[in-house]
Amino acid sequence: MRVLVVDDHQVVRRGIRSLLENAAELEVCGEAIDGRDAIQKTLEQRPDAIVMDISMPNLDGIEATRKITDLFPQIHVVVLSQHDFPHIMRQALNAGACAYVVKSAVSTDLVSALKKARDGERFAAPAVFGSAQRNADVEDILRRSAALESALRESEERFRLTFEQAAVGIAHVSADGRWLRVNRKFCEILGYTEDELVKMRLQDVSFLEDSPADAEKARQLATGEINHYSLERRYVRKDGSLVWCQASAAAVYDAEQKLKYFVRIVEDISERKHAEDHLLRIELELAQEVAELKLLQDISTQLIQGGNGKALYEKITDAAVAIMGSEFASMQLLDPQSGKPGELILLAFRGFTPEAVQFWTRVPADSASTCAIALRTLKRVIVSDVEECEFMAGTGDLTTYRQTGIRSVQSTPLLSREGHLVGMISTHWRQVHAPTERDLRMFDVLARQAADLIDHRRSEEALLRAQEELRTSGHPAVPQSGAKAGNFPQNVE
Repeated sequence: MRVLVVDDHQVVRRGIRSLLENAAELEVCGEAIDGRDAIQKTLEQRPDAIVMDISMPNLDGIEATRKITDLFPQIHVVVLSQHDFPHIMRQALNAGACAYVVKSAVSTDLVSALKKARDGERFAAPAVFGSAQRNADVEDILRRSAALESALRESEERFRLTFEQAAVGIAHVSADGRWLRVNRKFCEILGYTEDELVKMRLQDVSFLEDSPADAEKARQLATGEINHYSLERRYVRKDGSLVWCQASAAAVYDAEQKLKYFVRIVEDISERKHAEDHLLRIELELAQEVAELKLLQDISTQLIQGGNGKALYEKITDAAVAIMGSEFASMQLLDPQSGKPGELILLAFRGFTPEAVQFWTRVPADSASTCAIALRTLKRVIVSDVEECEFMAGTGDLTTYRQTGIRSVQSTPLLSREGHLVGMISTHWRQVHAPTERDLRMFDVLARQAADLIDHRRSEEALLRAQEELRTSGHPAVPQSGAKAGNFPQNVE
């Protein structure tokens, strides 16, 4: 009797070959390593019997048995398995096997099963060897396995419904990242259909920056270092947008503890992340506002204490840059004696080139700069893009803006408590920019302090002049504030 031995483990094949070759009238005509190989070797060797393992790659033993017995009904297939489960026995016997031998009983029962087939004995019913069920009636085994399969089908249906109707995304992913199965919610989260996703890989929808951490966790899961993991990560939707998800994963292994696939559960947490981001914006703004208020408080303290004028001008200019987030700033003093409505003199600046300092040392009211417009109108002037500004076109001011690297600017008039113009404070940016309402509100507090400083310095100058006139002439002059009297202070420091 010529026998074909089919098993994916070489050691097992050798053991079975040795056992069969020691039995009289049994000859091993060939070996196959999986179900597909078994079919090919059967076509080539035409054996009388086949010893068929069940658990094999490419094509399992049950499906190979079904195909072979359909082609060659006269060939007796004896199925081998390490499992003693009725539903597996039923599947093997229904596929056309004449006998089912549990591997633990190979040495005692395999030869016996093959000899019965060789001697022409037809089994009244498929025979089971080496099983704990061997004393039971085979038909009873089949009845019980049928009941078990029915229960399994019901369980699988419940799983299918749970899988499909789950409120979170669920997917089965192969070891190489292929989507094997995805549910409705998972498709909804990523914006793809199921047919589209199963043709793709995990890498195709992964946000590049989040992939390394996820890949390392998946590696640890596959090697058994961890049994599950969960992390926040982003996926790329079909429309190119990003979606934040809480991704959890676990591994599914076969009976031999080989990785079959990963189960990945994905929950859309975009709304939560947006809320967290919004709170973090708010927190940063509060921190910035606290820092700016402290800066303004320090300036107020120095104003009260009568600090050095030049140092305060510089401090106010630095504060302007910090509050407005600009790269440039300037503070100017009104010289009302230079005709109406006067001329602006540069007191302090940040970021200007020497050429810009020279050009803007004195700014007449008829120039094309924003501070000159604000001087004439007594209103704040904002130009978000100097290249698009009509009143600057073709002027020396635009040329100087370009040479200095300034693209946008705002100028705010400094008014005394009585409403008289005393100077100007401006900020400038390298990019197209428009300050926010919040920035302007905080900036106006700084402008109030700058106006008070200039007005205070002018009042001090007027008082000093009155005292000097009294000392030299013996007749007191009436001291007036510089803003009202129109006097330009001789010592702005």
